[in-house]
Amino acid sequence: MIESIIAKRYARALIGLAKKENQVEPIDHEFSAFVEQCQLNKILIVTLANSGFELQKRLNVLDEITSRLGLSAILLKLLKLLLKKNRLPLLQDIYAAYHDLANQTMKRSIMTVITASELPTEQYKELEEHFAKATKKTMILKKQIEPQVLGGVLVKINDNIYDYTLKKQLEDIKQKMIQ
Repeated sequence: MIESIIAKRYARALIGLAKKENQVEPIDHEFSAFVEQCQLNKILIVTLANSGFELQKRLNVLDEITSRLGLSAILLKLLKLLLKKNRLPLLQDIYAAYHDLANQTMKRSIMTVITASELPTEQYKELEEHFAKATKKTMILKKQIEPQVLGGVLVKINDNIYDYTLKKQLEDIKQKMIQ
């Protein structure tokens, strides 16, 4: 719980700086790339977070990695601060919070479309356009195939669920018949 609050504070500070520099989206991509590198190389984050190693050596390793990835000065400052404050274990939480704030700032929403099988591209496009128009946001489409969905489509956008599945329609018919 406390970690989540701390992660959100760092994310809000970073989004504030990114907005000032008009770098919200590039920093989102850079941050994502850095987190991905840390996930691929578990030893990297363990080494950087290990206070048993001299701080300056860990900072040098961080400088080398960030220069190879071409990270911006804003993100580099955050990463150095996290390293100095021993907050690197919160990196993924901070990125998740930043990514959410970046999506809000850029008026984007993640739209997960759940179906029993792959839909034709045109249908995904229609769903994307429909919900973009309804929400006045750009949709980031994520497809999810779940065979237990008998038919139809289930759409999740943030905390909202739009259920157009066969199961839901059958439940609605059942409720009408009971009444």
